[in-house]
Amino acid sequence: MEIYEYHRSLMHAKVAVIDEHWATVGSSNLDPFSLLLSLEANVVVDDEDFAKILKHSLEQAVKLGARPVFSNNWKTQTIRLRLASWLSYGLVRFMV
Repeated sequence: MEIYEYHRSLMHAKVAVIDEHWATVGSSNLDPFSLLLSLEANVVVDDEDFAKILKHSLEQAVKLGARPVFSNNWKTQTIRLRLASWLSYGLVRFMV
């Protein structure tokens, strides 16, 4: 699995292409809050042509405006930055 952060603009897409044959598109985040408490949904699109188009679009977004995220980058962050990130995430979830 590869994870990328998109930096050209705000991208709030919740999409995935699986095995180049089907895709999922929707509003759900893959976290306990969204899965258990929020009224959100994703749609499974079982259409190979759609999956290929979406995959190409995602690949272009990665190529033109994203950077890879590596787990060792997080591990080397200062404890202060890690704590600030954790507290920010918790505050946002509390406010929602």
